[in-house]
Amino acid sequence: MQGGVITGITSPEAAKKAFAAITANVRAAYPGAEIRGVILEAEQAQGLELIVGGKTDAAFGKVLTIGMGGTLVELLRDVAIRILPVDEDGILAMVRSLKGHPLIAGYRHAAPRDEAAFVRITGALVRMFLEHPEISEFDINPVILYGEGCCAVDARIYIDDTPEPAPVEGTGGPAPAGLLSGIRSVAVVGASQDPDKVGYAICRNMLPFSGDLYPVNPKSPTILGKTAYPSLTAIPGRWMPP
Repeated sequence: MQGGVITGITSPEAAKKAFAAITANVRAAYPGAEIRGVILEAEQAQGLELIVGGKTDAAFGKVLTIGMGGTLVELLRDVAIRILPVDEDGILAMVRSLKGHPLIAGYRHAAPRDEAAFVRITGALVRMFLEHPEISEFDINPVILYGEGCCAVDARIYIDDTPEPAPVEGTGGPAPAGLLSGIRSVAVVGASQDPDKVGYAICRNMLPFSGDLYPVNPKSPTILGKTAYPSLTAIPGRWMPP
């Protein structure tokens, strides 16, 4: 929010002025807002700013996003996205896929940042997100990464009063909705073995379907334990509903 954060406060007088400015800015932007207070916290040393976020997608379930963060997050748009669940090896692969990863590894004689600490804190956030279905979304921006350790500076967590159903055992998303109850078979065109692909998420979320599931992919003989077919016409028998 514009004017909601003021840095560089070095005295009680500056803190009072900042409080007055922030509350005035909030009232101007949101006249009906209830202001319960302002958070005063220690300013962290400069470091490499990253972002960690999670969102519950209606089609794919819970999704993790990491990337280069701070004030330039919308400008750079350097992010990696993975459908959950994901382990620390998967998180590390996401980190190393970022265009800005050389800044973490150590760019032009700069000291490397603590990549392992960022992976650990992201893993803890993933576990929190999966273990609490009432959390619909979270946003940690920035996570400041140092040569040793890191610090989450700003966090937002959104709670849904009507959370999505818990994931079915062995899958990453909720069971298919009731509208599928009258369908006897489903073909997933573009099904994929790659967890980063939409076709993987759709096929995985369809695994609890009680009818016949036919992944369609010309390059993969099996996907998620199901026989895959190169085309719709290659699917044997009468698979379409009457």
